Amino acid sequence: MLSQTFGIMFKVEVDGTIVPIEWSESHFNDENIIIILEEYNQLVWIYYGKQNGLVTKRKAYRQADSLRGHGYTVGNSIIGRNLSGIVEIDQRKIDRVPETTQEWEKMKKLFTLNHVKYSEECVALSEGDIPRVPERKPAPEPTPEPAPVSEPVAAPAPTPEPASPSPAVEPVPEPSLEPITPDPQTSNPPVESTPGGAPSNTTAGGEGIPIVDDYAGIEEGAFNHSQESLDGVDFITKADELKAGNLIMAILRYSSDVYASKKGNHFKVESLDGPICEFTIENGKIMFSKESFTEIPSNVKKNIQEAFVDLSQ
Repeated sequence: MLSQTFGIMFKVEVDGTIVPIEWSESHFNDENIIIILEEYNQLVWIYYGKQNGLVTKRKAYRQADSLRGHGYTVGNSIIGRNLSGIVEIDQRKIDRVPETTQEWEKMKKLFTLNHVKYSEECVALSEGDIPRVPERKPAPEPTPEPAPVSEPVAAPAPTPEPASPSPAVEPVPEPSLEPITPDPQTSNPPVESTPGGAPSNTTAGGEGIPIVDDYAGIEEGAFNHSQESLDGVDFITKADELKAGNLIMAILRYSSDVYASKKGNHFKVESLDGPICEFTIENGKIMFSKESFTEIPSNVKKNIQEAFVDLSQ
């Protein structure tokens, strides 16, 4: 079995755990994060559906890195130990970034190979025919042979001995029966169990965080009214890039680990705790989505706004 080339697909759950799934291209959609462990190219692939945030992606990458180094145990074998690398494919970049598109096409070739299901978790991959594993039939239970029956042999008749006089039997006195008093048994007192009630989780109600519109007065025209959805364009001027960079640097003053993505004049900024903001910038005017800054405390949002003004001067 170890001389074959194997592959396993996993789905990454929201909590970061991985679950083996059926070998199929149908799992690649907007919602899923899929990990492929395969020995054909000696790689681990990660597919990020476009609806997943930074936190879930980080959890998936840690799982993929662990699989790359240690492999995955199937029966008595370890599949995919010490593979050469990890390739990440972001669905949002397919057909937009040439390198991502090439990696996507290379990964899809795995599903054009012949494959045979060897267990519930993994398949064998090959460009040619793969010999199927013969099904093991259980060995028939041995039928017990009947024990040989020996013919009865007549025993010789005993020779009678002359009778001897019986000795006199002395009478045995009957023992006196004394009443037996049973020992008192110590019984354990019943243990009273106090049922423990599960603590009730109380969530302190807080005031709603105002949207970014409340701070539009700090710099005239800098932060415009938020919108339900943002329509970006593919072109951005150098001046707008510098202004967007000032905003991202202002965020970095209060969150040291962030992920920023850019498409034209459309930006998204996330941290390990979740999304921070999404905005477009055109002719120096920034337009935020309605959900921007709703996941962070209002005082932090205020500080980011002031830092942005300071950097823009």
